Amino acid sequence: MSADKTGCILIVEDEETVRKWVRDVLEGRGYRQFLEAEHIEQARSLMKEHWDKIVLIVMDVMLPENESDAIKIQELMEQREPAYDRWLRLEDEGKYKTDPDWLKARFDVDLYDRKIFEILNVEGGVQLIEEWGKEFGKDGKLDKPVLYLTARENEAVTKKGISLVVGGKAEWRVKPVTSEQLISGTKKILLVE
Repeated sequence: MSADKTGCILIVEDEETVRKWVRDVLEGRGYRQFLEAEHIEQARSLMKEHWDKIVLIVMDVMLPENESDAIKIQELMEQREPAYDRWLRLEDEGKYKTDPDWLKARFDVDLYDRKIFEILNVEGGVQLIEEWGKEFGKDGKLDKPVLYLTARENEAVTKKGISLVVGGKAEWRVKPVTSEQLISGTKKILLVE
């Protein structure tokens, strides 16, 4: 069985660079139609409007709820960047763990990460699939293949996410994901030779 490369792929990912990368990799495999969402609210709207066209969902697991949250996260990421760069530079210089500058930089990075995780819905992608399964699916399960992408591995969330898709047509990849992992996950759930 081969995949329908004329159908549309819905990419739900809050990081623009990751969305673009997923699109570029899949375009290189012959897919031509894409819809993109950076937060849960936008994904809901696209799914309702384009349900019949979508043949695959590439879904980040941790997502902002709406545009306002997405903007807050982007601002925090931009503020975090200098602290992260400083932390890496100090590590490269061999200053770590006991150096006060390294400890301060590490603390700053952790503080930004905590603020970001307070805004993110850490199971938002899985919750969306569950919601869509109830709204559009068969017996409460989504009848479209899903490739989950996540920054954190969690066995219980993984099992739940896969169980929400008809026939287990779901794969789970932990970021950073290589092109090969993205392609192999897509092939597996779309049954492409």
